[in-house]
Amino acid sequence: MRNFAPKSGLLRPLALAALLGSSLALAACGGAETGDEAAESAVEESISEEMPAGDEADVEEAVVEEDAAEEADTAMEDEPMAAGDIFVVDRSQMADEACHAMDNTIMGNCSDEDIDAQIADMGLDRSEVILVDMQTMSDQACHTMDNVIMGTCSEDEISSFAAEIRASREN
Repeated sequence: MRNFAPKSGLLRPLALAALLGSSLALAACGGAETGDEAAESAVEESISEEMPAGDEADVEEAVVEEDAAEEADTAMEDEPMAAGDIFVVDRSQMADEACHAMDNTIMGNCSDEDIDAQIADMGLDRSEVILVDMQTMSDQACHTMDNVIMGTCSEDEISSFAAEIRASREN
């Protein structure tokens, strides 16, 4: 007897399209995954079905590296002021890691003492830097306390307060 079922290779694109469409519909209706997450899941599932078993770790590593690069790009877009004597404190980035600094961003699980230690490790004195910590007193308007700019701040407010702090150092 002859099998009239189409070859499975022909069904894969149709199945992927159906899966992607239903995932997007679920996301639009309040499903668990957003449209982007559903699309990524569908593509990852399709790739893992078609590749040899040894290549799965390489693809997973590439996806992790891509996600990390996207987060780093977003972080840099969110922190354009992190340059020169301005250091951004972001306790939400890498919050499960010990306090550390990358360029002019201090991140991780940081206490005030940890932040001072990171600044000292860079060969700087605490009085030489301006910290921007928008998570501290985030329910308040933008303001300064010592050399720390905190609260809900726009980029213009940060620039203005930084200029005021620099001017006060000269006096």
